[in-house]
Amino acid sequence: MTNNFVGDFGFFDSRLPPLKQVANGVSIKDVICDEKMQLVFKIANGNPACVSSKSAEKLIERGWAKF
Repeated sequence: MTNNFVGDFGFFDSRLPPLKQVANGVSIKDVICDEKMQLVFKIANGNPACVSSKSAEKLIERGWAKF
């Protein structure tokens, strides 16, 4: 898997944090996480977050995040 993709605005590096990807024109639904990370969305405001699978489970159980 490559860490870059081409969107309407050019190349983006998936190693950028999710909010920086969004700030650079990536749609929230198109945010890319590193291979070992999982994309979740904060329930309070819908912001994307890349977290480990173990953390994703805990955040969802605690009502902080959703898939």
